[in-house]
Amino acid sequence: MRVAVQGCSHGALDSIYASIRSLDAQAKKRTDLVLLCGDFQALRNVADLETIAVPDKYKQLGDFVHYYTGLKQAEYLTLVVGGNHEASAYMWELYHGGWLAPNIYYLGAAGSVQVGGLDISGISGIYKSHDYRAPRYERLPYDRSTVRSTYHTRQYDVMRLGLLYPRLSPNIFLSHDWPNTIEQHGDTDWLKRKKPFFTDEINSSTLGNPPLMDLLQRLKPQYWFAAHLHVRFAALYKHDGQATRLQDKKRASKESGSAEKLDSGVVGSEVSGAVDEAVDESVDRAAEVPSSEQIDIELSDEETAPARPADEDIDEDPPHQHDTVVDAQGAEPLASTSWARAAYGSSATKFLALSKCLAGQDFLQILEVEAPFDVDEEYAMSVPMHPSTASHARASEPREAGHDVSQLEDSSAQSPLSESAHQTQRLPTFRYIPRWLAITRATHSLLCLARNQRPPLPHRLSDDAELQRLVEEEERWVKEHLLSAKEKGGEAGGLDRHPLAIASVQTFVKTAPGIDVPEGARPGPPSWYTNPQTQALCDWLQIPNKINPSPSAAFAAPSSDGSASTSSGTLPSRPSLRMGQSQDALIRMGAFEPAPSHETFAQLVDRGDEGTMKDAQEARIKEEEGEIARIQEAARAAMSRSQKQ
Repeated sequence: MRVAVQGCSHGALDSIYASIRSLDAQAKKRTDLVLLCGDFQALRNVADLETIAVPDKYKQLGDFVHYYTGLKQAEYLTLVVGGNHEASAYMWELYHGGWLAPNIYYLGAAGSVQVGGLDISGISGIYKSHDYRAPRYERLPYDRSTVRSTYHTRQYDVMRLGLLYPRLSPNIFLSHDWPNTIEQHGDTDWLKRKKPFFTDEINSSTLGNPPLMDLLQRLKPQYWFAAHLHVRFAALYKHDGQATRLQDKKRASKESGSAEKLDSGVVGSEVSGAVDEAVDESVDRAAEVPSSEQIDIELSDEETAPARPADEDIDEDPPHQHDTVVDAQGAEPLASTSWARAAYGSSATKFLALSKCLAGQDFLQILEVEAPFDVDEEYAMSVPMHPSTASHARASEPREAGHDVSQLEDSSAQSPLSESAHQTQRLPTFRYIPRWLAITRATHSLLCLARNQRPPLPHRLSDDAELQRLVEEEERWVKEHLLSAKEKGGEAGGLDRHPLAIASVQTFVKTAPGIDVPEGARPGPPSWYTNPQTQALCDWLQIPNKINPSPSAAFAAPSSDGSASTSSGTLPSRPSLRMGQSQDALIRMGAFEPAPSHETFAQLVDRGDEGTMKDAQEARIKEEEGEIARIQEAARAAMSRSQKQ
């Protein structure tokens, strides 16, 4: 399978896709999958700018707005993890994963999916020790603190990914942050020369994310891709405990013995190392596409960092300070945990970090990864090639990406994308992973939205036999209720009729207005939205939607007694607002006045007193029934006044 990996996106989707098309044309191949390692910046409109943690001078809409509105469409299946510069409100809507735009799928705060038979896992955000054990307490509108804490990696999400062991070892793992001390398994001296302001962290073994190293040791993926530090760096982590020995070409010619290859010479790169056994010997060279704007992200005024050259500002909060990761109960540091070395996973993990999408940066790598898709039609779909694909791809503003228009059109003409409409293209299947669905169900009761974690999370997964038992029990439920379902017919699952086809459960729906309508130009903070993809996934898994449960239906039909009705069930169901409609929008439209503040569901959750999610949901529903009745009464009064006039 031909896979393109990108470092920090910084909203430059047009340049990224143009780079991939150019490399495809040169190789006369078509990329099957694109992986983006954070700082994606899925900004839908002006209001979303209030939810991204960057200095004001960098708050600008990127290319994504056109993919959200449908003006442009991604021609490759694209998987995304979040970083520390994201449209956090939109990412929260899809906490469990979902389509950010057609053909662009967010893995969620943590997630695992299967593409063409390849198991791909990922985690979003960056590490901060003071927030690591905190629940997901952030709420809109964000303040100067929560706009940052909302993207900090949480123990709950690391725990869920750790539960993939011992059933599933991902082929590929995506993160924004680097696993802590991974640089010790690559050309550390070169990294110090390239990024001297990391020297103290490298020497003190505090560079990177300790829980991610714990996951790397536990899950033993074949590949691990990351970004964040704006440098291309490769490493090879051997799971048998052996050290990785390095040599570059200059030393290799003078010294005897063989050296392990860790980093390839890249076009325009200053990398002196010879190699790339850690990534793949069949890798295409990284692309460098000039950009019209420098979008280096500076540190905010209230943050501190070691002195560094002005042109070396990175997209990072202050350097990680994690002397020891110990919780209030005195749990052992996660990074010190030694997992059982069973016959599981890869013997070594090939790590590659890439830079940002700017001129002179090594930001893109294309490699061939062995996958079932290559040989088994069970993991492939044959679809008609749409004649507009190539022309649409060529229309993505090549001048801004620094391309010569005529050259881009010439290369596109030779690309597989511009073949006849009568041709078909072979695409990989895209499915849920049963183990991950089981983990989502088994751990859902531990997802806490209060300030204090209730119930407490286990200290060490290896010691929690009950949680492992629950996951295995839920695996049987998934097999019985989901995996054994009949294949989808008609349009239900798209072209893939497998019971776990993602398209059969989640389809892209716009929630917030895009910039193609006047509402998209209004300043923030953004409204709160129920995302139908999250609701659909929760309904399918038969778990309550804790992320953004549907607010009251403004246009619900009244029952015979004039009040809003609810259907019976374990959790009372409620009609949803029209897609993209929010209470804030209704207030702006003058449909009704906001209700007075009072102690209700939100305060129950903040205090952590809810007891069970069912009780909390029922408390919210009671409040919303009152809102429905008020809205309907206001509508009847307005209609009465109109008739009298």
